[in-house]
Amino acid sequence: MAASQLPLFAQLNQFREELFHTSHDPLNRSKTSKTAAFFAHKAVTVISLPANAAAAAVSGATAVALGATLGAAKVAIIVLTLGEVGFGINTGCAYFATCSAMGTFHTFLNITEILQDGWMIASVPIHCGAVILSALYIDRLASVLFFGVWAVVRSPYDIIVYLFATETPFDKTTPKTTHTAEDLFAGADLPDPRMLFHIHGDMFGSGSKLEGNQPEKTFGYLVSFLKKRCYNLIDKNLMCQLEDAYALSISKRFVEDAVKVVNDAFNEGRSVIIPGGWLGAPAGHAVNYELILEKEGTCTFRFYNLGAGVNHFEHEIDGTKEKAPAYTEWRGIAKEKMTDPLVFQALGEMIGFVPEALGQKYNEADLFGRLKVLLEPKEECAGKKAPKMSKQQSGICSWRSLMAIMRSHLSQEQYKRFILEIKIQSLKDHASLLTDANWVKLHRIDRHKEENLIIKSAAKLARSLAKAKDAGVVDEAYAKAQKDDLEKLLSTMKTREKKTESPFEKPSFAENDVPVSEGPLYTAPTSLDDKTKETDAAGSNTWTKSYCSMKKVDLSSAEALLKGSKELIELCKKAESKKDYEQMHLGLIDALKPLDFELAKSNSYTEKQAQELISNLGELSTLFLRSCYGIVDADKTHTDQYVLQLKLMTMQALLSKKAGFQFTCRYSLTHSLMTRIYDPQMREQHEKIYYKDQGKGIDVRYGKCSSDDGLFTKSFTMDDDELNTMEALETFLKTHYAEEFRKIRESIPGYDQMEKCEKFCRMFYSPEVPAWIRALNESSLNLKHVLFAPIVQTASPTLK
Repeated sequence: MAASQLPLFAQLNQFREELFHTSHDPLNRSKTSKTAAFFAHKAVTVISLPANAAAAAVSGATAVALGATLGAAKVAIIVLTLGEVGFGINTGCAYFATCSAMGTFHTFLNITEILQDGWMIASVPIHCGAVILSALYIDRLASVLFFGVWAVVRSPYDIIVYLFATETPFDKTTPKTTHTAEDLFAGADLPDPRMLFHIHGDMFGSGSKLEGNQPEKTFGYLVSFLKKRCYNLIDKNLMCQLEDAYALSISKRFVEDAVKVVNDAFNEGRSVIIPGGWLGAPAGHAVNYELILEKEGTCTFRFYNLGAGVNHFEHEIDGTKEKAPAYTEWRGIAKEKMTDPLVFQALGEMIGFVPEALGQKYNEADLFGRLKVLLEPKEECAGKKAPKMSKQQSGICSWRSLMAIMRSHLSQEQYKRFILEIKIQSLKDHASLLTDANWVKLHRIDRHKEENLIIKSAAKLARSLAKAKDAGVVDEAYAKAQKDDLEKLLSTMKTREKKTESPFEKPSFAENDVPVSEGPLYTAPTSLDDKTKETDAAGSNTWTKSYCSMKKVDLSSAEALLKGSKELIELCKKAESKKDYEQMHLGLIDALKPLDFELAKSNSYTEKQAQELISNLGELSTLFLRSCYGIVDADKTHTDQYVLQLKLMTMQALLSKKAGFQFTCRYSLTHSLMTRIYDPQMREQHEKIYYKDQGKGIDVRYGKCSSDDGLFTKSFTMDDDELNTMEALETFLKTHYAEEFRKIRESIPGYDQMEKCEKFCRMFYSPEVPAWIRALNESSLNLKHVLFAPIVQTASPTLK
């Protein structure tokens, strides 16, 4: 299905997803042309506000008119007309408060070609002071699609535009005092009660009102989960098949799109998964299909089914469980039969994907009888080689059929790891929205239902976790950590009516409070890769060789740091090539956290050695960022990640004086983010980052001690004396990097006529600056990724 045929919001989500995946790799983040093209042809209402809207909320007739416009538009971008005023952009660039910003702002406009001259997106996340107030005020009136200018990346100054938040119905009615659970989860990128029931409730949920689901919901959740969790067990071909199947489930032209996918599959020699089943009375049934090519130019049509109709085939008793083959097959189907539109018309009618299905009732005879006549297979195989799975006991066929696909494409051990992980994560994600504030909003009946569902799911999961540990599927440390989380969850649900503090919200401390110990990020690797079963020399832990090798790298002296940083880079690249992201992540944390800042102040470095070490630390920062997106719970920021990125950046700043031009780095100790660092020892390490600056240089300052609004807004402050920082950097480049500076001037039209602020920005982010200076910039952007880049919802994929 072409992207233009999706609803506008689905297109925006799809566009956001494309940008998100590109932004993961700092070496490939250029999306300017795609961004410009997107805005060029989308029917998105753009509303320009007067410059004084930043200082005061829109009111009176203006507000009424604006509300009416937005209400009709449904989706809008709110922009602010700027005068000769300072402005803030949430980027790795700067907050230019001490001089006219127009020169630099024109630079951004010319580069991105997204906004009209003089316009700025006003609804950037919380870092624009009064500007955000007007955007929030407008949001109460109508539906506002939030945009954020998120990061300036490698030259030529590409700006990645993130699409935040979601559409909100234009509704001025009185808000409800209580909500259903469905209301609470609507629009959230989390499993709702029905989805959670399908994942956990087969054993205890027969007869529940949560039985039954749609293919687009189950396929959508599975694809979203696999993309977010960076599953190394899932090969690319299977991922593409699942994405295609999800796209078919939401297609408005199912027959045409399905025929195209199958024809492409024959031409490209690949398999295709197709959602299906039938509508019926009293209930329908979901069955998924897979088309598998055969050598003779024919194909196999495979049914994944563990419910209605499975009694037609062999099944067996395994202890107390009744098991059936995960699939059955029809073989030897001719290409012309399989690509006949009538086949997909029939499949679409049975499951309700085409209008002709409305009001019709189907059953298993239509699938296993009439469809067989259309396809004329040469052979029917009852799945003797298929893995055996427990027959479904509740109305969760749309999920169990999907799990049959996963089981057939994974080894038994891989599947056990996968199913345990998706159950754990879905329960945690669901419970994360049920904070005390949201819990009291639920109607008492919905509270009772949620409590039952979560407690039963957690109890069943605890038994599965114990079995997995006994069978060696997971190690003891992982099992204990998850068991502790489940116990907290059960305790919370049982005491909800007492209004106890939710365990899903981290406690906040006053500035002088003694913090509690948070503990390390992980006590054992939780990768689902088979390599987690390897043991170290002592045989007591399941660390991989990647982790052990990184931890043994010597970084104890200035000389060792230069050599060890290169060794760490090589080890990280090897681990990355094997997709050992968690071991790479943990290895870097344990290797680099103990670094002593005094090593960066050593006089033993020559200028070239200091520059080389800055580049090495910058590369380690980028590798660590990549690992942050490949670990379990990648959507959560742990303080170890924040401290490590900040430490690497500060080490670079300390080394810059030896490299020839000093950069300084400060941060706000009084900011509320500091309260998240519970471990006193870790906080002590963090406090060592602050130091008294000696001499002059470029001040890369993260946050203002007096204001939370400026948290980690990177700023280049201007000295008021003769040694102006901007002119100093320009002089430094002219003197020491004459050839590079010549290329910078030639690559920037009108460079000599630019204001100092604009000139400095263009110069600093130029690809022609020395690599060690560029490494400093990239480290700061990597820190912003860790703090602000969410793992976004998987967008609706297009058919390949």
